[in-house]
Amino acid sequence: TEDPTIRRQLGKLRIGDQIRIRGWLAEYGGSQGAIRGSGITRSDSGNGACETVYVRQFELLASNQSIWRSAWYFSLVLLLAQIIYYFSRPFKRK
Repeated sequence: TEDPTIRRQLGKLRIGDQIRIRGWLAEYGGSQGAIRGSGITRSDSGNGACETVYVRQFELLASNQSIWRSAWYFSLVLLLAQIIYYFSRPFKRK
């Protein structure tokens, strides 16, 4: 997309979010002459089997912010805190 508002919204997406996009199948090229496009059948594979979409409209239908995702982040923070606490304690010989 060329729209900076849509680009910012797309940048905030997370895995598992449900979205609706409207646009066109597109192809683009790099400065070295390589061109990438969209596959046109469901059975294609290999290089070029992806869908390249020029996004004109974007809508977030449902966020994947669930209790399980929040619990995962909490457990990660708790694990890091325990590791820091463990290594910051002085070593004592028995």
